[in-house]
Amino acid sequence: TCPIGKYASSMGSSSCETCETGTYNVDEGSFGCDKCSGGKRLVINSSTGLGTCVDCENGEFSNPGSSSCDTCEHTAGFVSKSGSQTCTYCGPGFYADISSHECKECELGKFSIGGKNNCEVCPAGTNTNNQ
Repeated sequence: TCPIGKYASSMGSSSCETCETGTYNVDEGSFGCDKCSGGKRLVINSSTGLGTCVDCENGEFSNPGSSSCDTCEHTAGFVSKSGSQTCTYCGPGFYADISSHECKECELGKFSIGGKNNCEVCPAGTNTNNQ
């Protein structure tokens, strides 16, 4: 029987394999390792060797199987909620409102090329298509 953190590659196997980086198991005698879902990161208890998946903090995101969370670039996008697996970037004509966690349309006379958290004033003599 393989200890926690290791697994038997097949039924009846006497050798134990170590879980890959970013994976874990919490049961003795496991036949595989699990990955954390998106929006979570893997934390290994140094004294027990047990792995646990915990939510990313507000403003952070992770892909499935990740052992760490990444910070969303606040000048360009936002994370929709705690435990998210994506950073949302807004398209042209919209800006990322990081306080309400949504894309909002630029006001008349302002523009955004997208991927920003603000809109800029149109240059003199120009305007947006939303006249």
